[in-house]
Amino acid sequence: MSSCSNSIFNAEPYVDSHRDEKGNVVLEDTPRMWQEYVDSVDPRIAKEVEGKAPEAGIKTWNDYWLWSIQILPTNMENREKHVNYIIDRRRQEGLPELVSQTEQK
Repeated sequence: MSSCSNSIFNAEPYVDSHRDEKGNVVLEDTPRMWQEYVDSVDPRIAKEVEGKAPEAGIKTWNDYWLWSIQILPTNMENREKHVNYIIDRRRQEGLPELVSQTEQK
C-alpha cells in the first residue's frame, strides 16, 4: 500500500504546536503557520483598500481589525508579531490607524 498525503490516515496536525513545561499548548511561529496567517490577512486588507465591506457582520474595518486582534490566541508564539503585521500592512496601504473603542468616545 502506498503512502498518500491526502489519506485519511495522514497524522500531520492542522497547526504546529507543542506543550510547554506546564503542559499548556503553545501555537508555534513556524514558516507554515506564518504563511497561513499572512494568506488570511492580505486578502482582507485588499478588500478594505477596494472599499468593500468587512465580513462577519462587522460594520467597520476598524472594528473588524480590533476584533481580529482581540481573538488572536494568547497561547501563540510571537503574538505581537501577528498584531504588528496587521498594523504595518494597513499602514503600507495608506489605511487609517486603528482607533480603540475607548479612543472613539
